[in-house]
Amino acid sequence: MQEESSMRQEAARRATEEQIQAQRRQTEREKAEIERETIRVRAMAEAEGRAHEAKLAEDVNRRMLVDRANAEREKWVAAINTAFDHIGGGLRAILTDQNKLVVAVGGVTALAAGVFTTREGARVIWSYVDRILGQPSLIRESSRGRYPWSGLLSRAMSTLSPGANRNSGMSGIQNGKGLGDVILHPSLQNRI
Repeated sequence: MQEESSMRQEAARRATEEQIQAQRRQTEREKAEIERETIRVRAMAEAEGRAHEAKLAEDVNRRMLVDRANAEREKWVAAINTAFDHIGGGLRAILTDQNKLVVAVGGVTALAAGVFTTREGARVIWSYVDRILGQPSLIRESSRGRYPWSGLLSRAMSTLSPGANRNSGMSGIQNGKGLGDVILHPSLQNRI
């Protein structure tokens, strides 16, 4: 009986111990589950907080960019307005003062004339250089004048006394001296 009693006590003690162990395991499982849930909730809260902070930072950055763009735009508008005010004041001063208007018109005219003269002068010089460099030496070496006014006196004399000049020109050719300093082959010179 004692043995049975001790076995029952032992069985009761084991059952109690198993029950305590089962409750302890259940408690640990629940504790672990609660801990996991807490970690998950904390992680979600932190992620939500970071997202909210990022959104606020983005809003702040956007506001700062808009403010900076507005300030830059206002600065440029003020600079443009100031420039136009100065230009308008200068034009008003020129238009109201007769002397300044004359000087301004004269300056613009002189500038336009200078530009035109420079451009045309460059064209004339280029055509002269091109004519000099572009022609063979036999064509360049002629008795014809280089400038438009170079033969003006001789032409004027020929128009004043057409008869005398014609006779002298014909006699010069007939004498063989009409070609002046042009060098030809002797047979060609005799033929001419």
